[in-house]
Amino acid sequence: MVYCSDSLWNGDSVSVLAVRLATALRRLDSVPLVIQPPVPGGEEIDPPGDPSVALSGDEYFVAWCQPFCIGTTPYNLNAAFRRLSRNGQFVDSAAVVVSYGVNAHSYPDVASDGPDFLSVWIDTRHDSIQRSEAVCGMRFSQDGNRLDPAGFRISPPDAAHPAVAYGAGRYW
Repeated sequence: MVYCSDSLWNGDSVSVLAVRLATALRRLDSVPLVIQPPVPGGEEIDPPGDPSVALSGDEYFVAWCQPFCIGTTPYNLNAAFRRLSRNGQFVDSAAVVVSYGVNAHSYPDVASDGPDFLSVWIDTRHDSIQRSEAVCGMRFSQDGNRLDPAGFRISPPDAAHPAVAYGAGRYW
């Protein structure tokens, strides 16, 4: 289970957290795992949000939207991910940004087909004149490599809050 909270150790700054649960809903972690700590320096302009998690083999893939700064470009929301092993150890030393775009990438969701992951999110980069939002996606291998480095558009403009699942041999 993944969630965002500003009440755990960090004052007004928001963290992305995870708690592993056994099948009988018993907590496996005495304290939540901090997937993404808060941005240094206090309250964020846009805090991280909308976390999602999927399992493939022995690894969890956690996705969320996070403000990032590129050089002198101001903070912008981008979809990010980090992988964890089933025993709660981090596979990635830090968050990996899915796409550094000039427009916001928000509401990520993730699913797994077994060996790979598909992350989807709302992206405004495809129609910057009208500022329409479309669902975009990117596949990742179990080792975190981008299988579609440029990503791909999935929906027409004006989409909102995507969700993805895998079953019956296809992503839905």
